Amino acid sequence: MRSLAELQRRRARRNQSARVKGTLILCLFSCYCSVCAAGEVLDLSVSADDGKYEVKIVAVVDAPEDYVYRVVTDYRHIDRINPAVVSVDVQQADGNGVVRVQHHSKHLMGPFCFSFDWTGDIVEAQRGRLEITTIPEMSSFRSGSAVWVIKPQGDRTWVLHESKLEPKFFIPPLVGEYFVKGHMRDSILTTFNRIECHARSLLAQDTQQAAQHADGLMADSAECKESLGNEVGLVARNP
Repeated sequence: MRSLAELQRRRARRNQSARVKGTLILCLFSCYCSVCAAGEVLDLSVSADDGKYEVKIVAVVDAPEDYVYRVVTDYRHIDRINPAVVSVDVQQADGNGVVRVQHHSKHLMGPFCFSFDWTGDIVEAQRGRLEITTIPEMSSFRSGSAVWVIKPQGDRTWVLHESKLEPKFFIPPLVGEYFVKGHMRDSILTTFNRIECHARSLLAQDTQQAAQHADGLMADSAECKESLGNEVGLVARNP
């Protein structure tokens, strides 16, 4: 007959084995997210006119809508989806649900290096629609606006993002504009790839926690911290 101590040791080993197995499954799931061409870009455009820059992207992200929404609205950790951000501050602007976000970012665009200060008010006009207004006196931009639209599409998510910015700083014509537009295109693709990767990592964590009740799961997928690019992340159908 086994002693109580031996039974406790066997139970501890089984629990440890379950935790390790759960973590390995999550690691494999996260790595798979980072190398598969899962989502796809349906439309992507970047334009410049009279010193104003505009980017528009429509994509289907291979993750459920509620997880995509959680990632996009996690303003305090915006650096997870925008690696150029080096500091961020979030506060309630008023009692009407407006969130004011301030962040500082650094960008390398070809031979040029820019540091931006940006402040904007974010309001959720309706579930899945975020409207953003830049505050010029607190930003490096004369004007700016953006919109996010997030809609469920079965187990996936349809996402639209449009943003317009007019910088206060001087950008050299032709060559400078070329580098800025290229940087904006690369940045938005990186952001969407990170949104998908983080959303799928959150899904994996919740699924594994529900199934295994395992602790010590990763809070953040390291693979999402790399710029996945267009080759291994979202596939641009109409770049």
